Amino acid sequence: MTEIYIRTRAKRYLLGNLLDSGLTEKQAIKEAKLGKNSARNVKQWKEINLYPFGDIDKPETTTQQSTVVSKVYDTVSHENVINVNDSVLIAKIKEVINIVLEARIKNIEDKLTCNSSVVQLRPKLKRTIDNCVPTSFRLPKELVRRAKDKAKNDPMGTTGLNSIVESLLFQYIGSPEDLLE
Repeated sequence: MTEIYIRTRAKRYLLGNLLDSGLTEKQAIKEAKLGKNSARNVKQWKEINLYPFGDIDKPETTTQQSTVVSKVYDTVSHENVINVNDSVLIAKIKEVINIVLEARIKNIEDKLTCNSSVVQLRPKLKRTIDNCVPTSFRLPKELVRRAKDKAKNDPMGTTGLNSIVESLLFQYIGSPEDLLE
């Protein structure tokens, strides 16, 4: 499979440059002079996600000159990097930031309220090899599956079945202080 990468690299990179210059796919294929099998080759490149139709075997070096952005030391933005007066761009950046932060803020709020969790806080119990007893339970598969699914999405973080049972047993016997570390 890697031989197709090497064998077609020059043609694909040329096609990528032509597409980047603004030509349509059809125009770029014609301009690149890919030969009589161009339709078959392009179809194959698309199917296996080869550059310029995917991320596989992308050029390692940039085609832009290194002088596009001059050195900036004392400023936050530069006219060649971001136009800070472009209200549409700034609004779009704020929108993306809000989308990303919204999920994180919701997760933090859930962790702070903790009202959706059966296991509020896992108690820090005294544990040694001598005072622990391995125990097994026979539980319905669906009950265990649902408990594990809920534990994965619990705002207190991912907890295992062992910690859920331990917390519920601790609460059941009245949460005695002498069992805590």
